[in-house]
Amino acid sequence: MIIHETNLEKSNSIDPFESKIICGETLKTLQKIPGNSVSLIVTSPSYFLGKSYEKEQGFNEYLEDHKEILQECKRVLKNDGAIFWNVAQTIMDKEIFPLGSIFYNIFKQLDFHLKNWIIWKFGGGETPKTRLFGRYENVLWFVKDIDNYIFNIDEIRVPSKWITDKRCNENGKNPSDFWEIDERTNMNKITDIKRKLNDFRKQISIETDIYVNQIKMDEKIREIENIIDDLVHSKNNVLNKNLSNNIWYFNRVVNISKKEKIKHPITGETHPCPFPESLIKRIVKMASNKGDVVLDIFSGSGTLLKIAEELGRKWIGIDKELKYCEIAESRIKSLRKQSTLTRFLDVSIDNT
Repeated sequence: MIIHETNLEKSNSIDPFESKIICGETLKTLQKIPGNSVSLIVTSPSYFLGKSYEKEQGFNEYLEDHKEILQECKRVLKNDGAIFWNVAQTIMDKEIFPLGSIFYNIFKQLDFHLKNWIIWKFGGGETPKTRLFGRYENVLWFVKDIDNYIFNIDEIRVPSKWITDKRCNENGKNPSDFWEIDERTNMNKITDIKRKLNDFRKQISIETDIYVNQIKMDEKIREIENIIDDLVHSKNNVLNKNLSNNIWYFNRVVNISKKEKIKHPITGETHPCPFPESLIKRIVKMASNKGDVVLDIFSGSGTLLKIAEELGRKWIGIDKELKYCEIAESRIKSLRKQSTLTRFLDVSIDNT
C-alpha cells in the first residue's frame, strides 16, 4: 500500500495512484498525477511552528513552496472539485500571523473561490502566559468553479430548533460555518445530565442558603426539560439521522486520553496532530460523492484515507515521513480487517 514517490511514473491515468500512500515530496508527487482527476483535497499544511516534520526555511520561502503546491492542486482537481485547507495561526517574534488570511491571498492569486471560512472550535491545549489562547482553527473551503461544485447539504443537516415551522426544512437545517461538534452519544449526554444534577443536589445539602439553591435547581431542571421536549417532538427522520450531532463540537485528537491517541504500530510513537474523524467525515460527505477520488497532500496519520475508505470513496495520501505513512497504512489495514470480519459475521447470521 505504501509506495515511494521515486517509484511512480507520470501517468495520464489516476489508477496507479488510487489506494496508495505515497511516501515522498508532495510537489514531485502531485506533478505525476494527471490533471482534472481528483474531486476533493482535504489537508492541513505545516503551521511554520518549528515542528520536527517541517523544513528549515524562512517564512517567505515557506509561502512560495506552498503556492507552488497549490498550483499543482488546482491542476489535478476536477472542474467541480474543491479543496479544504486547515490552518491555525503561527507565532514569529512574539507576534501572531494569521495563516488563514495569508493563504487566502495565495488562493485568490491562483483564481480559487472561497465558499466558506469554517471555524473549528475545540477545547484543551496549553494556555500561553502572554496572550489569550485561541482554541480554534480555520478550515478554508475553496472551489475551482464558483458555479459548479459538489455540495451535498442533505448529508450534513442538523435538527432545526423550530421543526414545526413550515419555513424550516423538514430534514434539518444548514449547520453554518461555526463547527462546534459534540461527539458524545445520547446515552453519554443523559449520563452527564444525571451527574450534574447529583452534583447540584450535593451542593444544596451543604449550602446555607438552601432556598436560593432550590430556585436555581428548579430553573436548571426546567431548562433540561425544555431541551428534551424539543428533541422528543422533532420529526423522526431528523432524530434518527442527526440527533447525536445536533451541536458541532469535537476536540483535537491530541487533547484526548493517551489510550485513544493514534500510534505507530511498532514503535508506539504518537502522531502529533491527526485530524478528528468527525471533522473529516462531514467534509467528505458534503463535498464528494461515492466513487470520487479524494486526496490528502500532507496525509500524516491517514484520517482522510480511513474515512474515505469507510464512505466508499477512492483515496490517495502523500507524506514525506515514512513513520506517518506506516501509521496510516496500519489504520487502513485494521479497517479492512474489521470490514471483512463484519461481512463474514453478517453472512454467517444470514445462513443460520
